[in-house]
Amino acid sequence: MGEISEEFYQIKPLQLGAEISGIDLNEPVSEHVIEKIRQDVYKYRLLIFKQQGVLSTDRQVEITQWFGQVSVTLPSSRLILNVNRAMRNIVRA
Repeated sequence: MGEISEEFYQIKPLQLGAEISGIDLNEPVSEHVIEKIRQDVYKYRLLIFKQQGVLSTDRQVEITQWFGQVSVTLPSSRLILNVNRAMRNIVRA
């Protein structure tokens, strides 16, 4: 599968999804590019954005909102306790 050169970024189709390069998600993105990303998510189902560095939490939320309203699901306290126990066991090992 070869790389496809697009107007806004490059797409390399993979067996599962596509790898995206040539775009910096830390920078402002135009509505045209956001629409293209939406189309590519629909087409490939999974997009892997290469070489993005660290995206702030706020920026991750902004990007998520490109696809609709963000909802927060809080894990149950029982799940949190189980994760905490598992993490302690890993640290002790």
